[in-house]
Formats: sequence, structure tokens, C-alpha cells
Amino acid sequence: MRKSHLIILVVLVCLLTVLNTDVFAKAKITFLTGTVKYQKSGSEDWVDAKKDLELEDNDSIKTGKFSNVELEFPEDNSVKIAQNTVLTVEQIGKDSKSSFKVESGKVFMQIKKGEDTDVKTPNAVAGVRGTKFFVEFKEGETFIFVVEGSVWVKRLGFEEEKVLNEGQLINVLNSGFGQLRTASSRERMNFGIGIPIMLGGSSSQDMLKNSLRTEMKFEKNNLNNDRNDLSGKKNEDFVTGRTLKDVHGVPVRVEQIFKRPGTASFQLINITKRDDGLTYLDWKMTYNKPLPEDINDWGSFFEDQGDNLHIELREVDMGTMKDGFGDNLRWLGRYNAETGELDETFFVNGIERDGSFSDYEDSRITDPDNFYSYGELLLYEAGTYGQPEVEPVEIIVIRTYIINDDGKIISVRDFASSGDVFSLISTSAGEIILSADSFVYGDIDLVMIGGVGVVFVMYML
Repeated sequence: MRKSHLIILVVLVCLLTVLNTDVFAKAKITFLTGTVKYQKSGSEDWVDAKKDLELEDNDSIKTGKFSNVELEFPEDNSVKIAQNTVLTVEQIGKDSKSSFKVESGKVFMQIKKGEDTDVKTPNAVAGVRGTKFFVEFKEGETFIFVVEGSVWVKRLGFEEEKVLNEGQLINVLNSGFGQLRTASSRERMNFGIGIPIMLGGSSSQDMLKNSLRTEMKFEKNNLNNDRNDLSGKKNEDFVTGRTLKDVHGVPVRVEQIFKRPGTASFQLINITKRDDGLTYLDWKMTYNKPLPEDINDWGSFFEDQGDNLHIELREVDMGTMKDGFGDNLRWLGRYNAETGELDETFFVNGIERDGSFSDYEDSRITDPDNFYSYGELLLYEAGTYGQPEVEPVEIIVIRTYIINDDGKIISVRDFASSGDVFSLISTSAGEIILSADSFVYGDIDLVMIGGVGVVFVMYML
């Protein structure tokens, strides 16, 4: 090759590299759930966003209720977007700088050290070179909370600058800065609501310790007794556990206890631990006939009994616990001999509600290619369910997944092509995420391990 041709080739390679990393740099959707729309620059139309969609300069993205999306942009930087948020990608990677604008709602920025990124709101701008922080704009006010590193903040059109370090919070009004202060545990927790992340730092470790002290509160004595009595009861009670990642990529530790409180009943307790707290499920089923002593015989027993077997009582208690506080949803179903159905009652943080799980089943939307579904459980004032023109007072959004140990959603093709479906099920996990406006501490996000967990979630699917 001639020397001149070699020089031209090198110049072209360098030029293409520059074009690829700067001029044509894009932000890519790597995760989304719920209702997410995007708008191309210069267009007035909002269209459905999909995973792997790439956003260019001045494109916008909008999340609906109970929806999340994550964007990744050059150099492994990312922005996680909460529900009811509008974000504009002003520029990506030009001169090694990226810029975003939060029109409304909340985002979590994760920027690598040395990367230059700023985030604007209608009345403020925050800039970083490597950090993790929240930006929220609501009711004309900007809130900024730094999880890691430091952030500078200015009011738009003014030169005065504030610098926030790890754990600090500030609010910005049109009239000036609010107090620069250390965020309380409750404030930290409120920022995390609606965004699937883990908060770092020593305070999160304190939250973990506090939550672990209270995690067995709901069934502590019974669980301790079961652990002590496991010998000789392997067909009745067992304890198992596993560490994996949830659908958000967050490491979790799952512990599961299976019990036989009576000859005609069973109980499954599932605890999901994260570094900011835990979620739990306590699921009890009582039938009208005794169940076989050996669990291995249950499959043939249920098949043989057919309509002669029915559920007398179903009790499902699930919730989240963070720093000693939490949310709870309880679902009771009692057999009605006249209708042959379960009369259902719900309690949301102790408040009685009426409804039917069939509402969720009717609203459920499933992904034809992956084990994922979305549905809404409508709840009403006690005593009003089924009355004409009565509006629901609670909407519980239920999202379910079947995932592998890395938190990736398992596809239908994986099951169809597997030569050992049993092994695939036993190494998979189910995840159930419940969202509601009345939940103070965020989603109830349960990861369930083993065949029992997968079967439970497949029932919900």
C-alpha cells in the first residue's frame, strides 16, 4: 500500500471514530416498563418507545404512571427516569459533554468520573464530572440530592453557585436557593421511590441493619421454631435461599420458607433482601380436603380430585420494610358455598377495600415473546364493589416477570428450546412488582426463587 493511501486510511479511521463518538453519539433505552413515549426533535407527535431505541440530540422521552425507563449514553453513563417525567436529551457526547433537561418529574444520574454532564430544569442547572445524584422538578421547584461525589448548582440566568457533596440536598426556587443541608433518611428514601436503584453510602448500611433487625417481625417466632424443627420434617417444612439479581440488575438475597401449618393447608414465606430494606410475602392456602404428606404426590392429587377439591381460605400478606417502616397489602379470599367462588377482601396499609382479582386478570397484558405481564387491580370503598357508576379509590399495578440469575427476562423461546425444562425452572426466579399511589415507601418488589416461585408468578402471568 502506498504511503499516501495509508495516511488517507488513517485519517478516515480517525474521522469515523470522531464521528461515531461525538457527532452521532446517542442515548439508548436499555430498560423500560409501563407506558413510555418519545418525541423526535422537530416533531409534535409522541409515539411508543421500545427497548434499544436510540435517542439523538433534542429528542424527548415521557413516562406515564407506574412507568420507568433507563437510558445509557457514551462511556457507560446512564440516567434512570421515574414515572410521570418528561426529559429532553439536549446533546450527547459533543466535545465530551452531555446535557439533559428535566421538564417535569424526577431522574437519577449516574456519571463516570471525568465525564462532563449537566442537567437543567426550568429554573436551575446542575453540573458534574463524575457522580450519582437525583434531580426532581415539581410545582415550580427544583430538588437536587447527591448520592455520591459532588455537584455544582446554579439558578438559570444567575452566576451564584452552590456545591453539594455526598448526602447533601438543596431546593431551588425562582426567588433563590433553599437551605443546603444533609438529607434525612426519609428524604433519601423519598428520592428513591419510583426509581429502581440502590442508594450507596454509610447511611444505607444503617438502613440495612435497622431493616434486618425488624425483617422477621411478622413471623419471627414461627420461623425460628421451623428452623429448629427441620430434622425429620423434610416432607413438611423446608428452608432455602439464593443470591441473584432482580429485573433492575440489583443484587438481592432471597430466603424462602415452606410450612405445613395443618393437614389441609400450606404456607409459603418469601423474603427478598436489598441493601435499602426488604420485601416479604406470606401466602397461606387452606383446602377442603387434607393434602398428601409427601409434596411429590401433590401433582397427581390435584389432578385426581378435580372439582371435588376447592380452596376454603386464601390469605396473601405482602409488603415492604425500610428503616423500620413500610407498606402492606393483604388479600383474603373465603369460599362461598352458594356461588362456588371466593369472596375477596383487600386491606391497603390496614384500610379495608373491596375488589376482585378477576379485574387484574381481565386487564392483564402479556408479552408474547417474553415472560412478562402488566395488569391493574381495581379496589373500591368497602361495601361498594359492583355498584353501578362507583369509581375505584385504589389502583394496584401488578407487573410480573420470570428471570434468570442475572435478572434478564426469560423468553418463551428459552423454555421452548430447553432440553431440560425442570432445570430451567429450578434455576429461574419469579418477580412480582406492585405499585400504587398510596404506597409511601415505593414499590413492593418481590423476587421468588425455585419452582414454587416460578409457578406462582406463572399463575399471575
